Amino acid sequence: MTSVTIPHSALALAILVLLFAATACDGCDSQEKEPDPWLFTSEDADFSVVLPGHWQSEPRGSVNPHADIAASRDDTYFFMVIPQELPTFPRPDVFEFKRTALQTLDGSVEDFVIARQGPIELDGQSGVTVFANGTLNDRNIRYITSYVIRGDVGFQIIAFTEMDNESTLISEMDIILSTWRFSPDQEDQEIH
Repeated sequence: MTSVTIPHSALALAILVLLFAATACDGCDSQEKEPDPWLFTSEDADFSVVLPGHWQSEPRGSVNPHADIAASRDDTYFFMVIPQELPTFPRPDVFEFKRTALQTLDGSVEDFVIARQGPIELDGQSGVTVFANGTLNDRNIRYITSYVIRGDVGFQIIAFTEMDNESTLISEMDIILSTWRFSPDQEDQEIH
């Protein structure tokens, strides 16, 4: 039988490399791990939503003075919810609510164009989602806005980013809106 002799320095080097590789991977895993998702529960409008951990809460009113929640991701993607107490007579339906809200957005954004729209359901409440484009501060922007009415409150949900990031924004909104919940037994709510 032939025996191979490994010099002690080579053996020590091999052990050192294995130890370094093992500890280096532990460090990489903790740095690459996505932060935990976080729950926003409105104190005013009786809804909650979970945002992925890489979304950061913005100061209330910083993006829009009427926003109940505003959040951003990497200063590239933006999300907000504007709950609005609706008039009782005549009571607007979701399409009238959407039309009025979009007129305001159209007045704030240059070259505002609706690309497509379709139905949405948030926690059992039917509404409508609009995909639109516009120019804001010389940048081409994609807007995804959803409108839902529950009780006396209309919810305007707005997300936006530059056009190049549209597909990621759509994926992120699918994740966020799938977590939307209305508070139980709050159908006839008022904004506090």
